[in-house]
Amino acid sequence: MLQDKLVDYISSSTALNVRQFLATHPAEVNILCFSYGDSYQRSKGLLELAEGELFAGPISSNDSPEPSFQDMIRAPVLPPKSVFIRSLVNRGPTGTFLVP
Repeated sequence: MLQDKLVDYISSSTALNVRQFLATHPAEVNILCFSYGDSYQRSKGLLELAEGELFAGPISSNDSPEPSFQDMIRAPVLPPKSVFIRSLVNRGPTGTFLVP
């Protein structure tokens, strides 16, 4: 279960537009999304959840151009190869060896 603000954040910060998977039936990947209602009863500790939405779809599109939940781990924008190579070249070693 996710909150609506998290669904919006995932859609804006990854290549996965969760909103395009709005569904009426479950599938391979299922996400229930709720938003908080307007009323919060502090004395009772109750938080109202508004009506939920179901987002459902395949985990992978098997190399087809169709969207899938695997898009979450893909970059929304791919930089030019030269930028990637430059960042690798300018980066220091990931480990250090100490010789006693």
